[in-house]
Amino acid sequence: MPSTKPRKKAIEIEDDVLCNLPPLQKTLSVTPTRVVVLDTPSRPQSTSFKRPKRLDDANAVQRIEVEALRVANEEKRKLKKECDFHVLEMTHLKKKAEAFRGRWIKGKLRSIRNGTERIGSKIREC
Repeated sequence: MPSTKPRKKAIEIEDDVLCNLPPLQKTLSVTPTRVVVLDTPSRPQSTSFKRPKRLDDANAVQRIEVEALRVANEEKRKLKKECDFHVLEMTHLKKKAEAFRGRWIKGKLRSIRNGTERIGSKIREC
C-alpha cells in the first residue's frame, strides 16, 4: 500500500547556485549586553548570546566565540544538506522524465551544470 505521507515539493534552484555556493559569512555584532551572530544564509533572523559582565574575562569571550562558530557550522551543514537533497531530487526527476520519453538514462547523472548533463562519457543538452 502506498504511503499516505505528503511528498515534499522540490524547490527549483538555479544550476549555477548549486555549483557556486558561497562560503558561509559569519558576522558578529557586540552590543552593551549581548553578542549577536547576524543573519546567515539559511537563517535570516539573528542569533544572540548573553554578553559576559566583564569583557576581559577570556573564558567567557572564548565561550561566546565557540558558540558563534558552532551556530555558523550548523548553518553550513544545514545549507549543504539542503543542496544535496535538491541535487538528488533533480536527478530523480530527470531520470523519471527520460523514462516517460521511452529512453532510460544509463549510468549515473554525474553533474548538472549550465543545462548540460554528463552521463558517463556522453554529454547532451537538457
